Amino acid sequence: MGIVLARVDDRLVHGQVLVGWGSVLKPDEIVVCSDEIASSDWEKELLEASGTDSIQVRVMTTAEAAAYLKEASEKRRTMVLAEKPDCFLELVKAGVAIDKVNLGGMHYEDGKRRVTDYLYVDDHDVQVLSELHKLGVALEAQDVPGSKPVDVAKTLGLE
Repeated sequence: MGIVLARVDDRLVHGQVLVGWGSVLKPDEIVVCSDEIASSDWEKELLEASGTDSIQVRVMTTAEAAAYLKEASEKRRTMVLAEKPDCFLELVKAGVAIDKVNLGGMHYEDGKRRVTDYLYVDDHDVQVLSELHKLGVALEAQDVPGSKPVDVAKTLGLE
């Protein structure tokens, strides 16, 4: 099955991901793509401990995630999480097959503008999302599986 969800969520692994998306998609593993967290032993250990009996959490740098995901077994169901869309742009450029990115939690910060209640972007985010869109990656805002997806490329005028 491979990658069952590529999701930007600034909270990374939390209840909405494990229970909401996890119960629907039934991933075997969650790969957290974060250079910063991967370089901090205690943060990495804490996040990897957040897995369940059926879902293993792995924290990797972007380079490690790219190598791992290109070689990952299609028999494993993998959810990929990152705090920002930049990680997915790097993964796609590195040759990881990602056809859609779910934007599920980019919350308000100074300088960001509202797209949905849970999606705020600044000019850098829009530039990265535009590049992903140009590479053929669908961009969908959806906080939980039961909510209606929003076409982010259309909403931001990236078409």
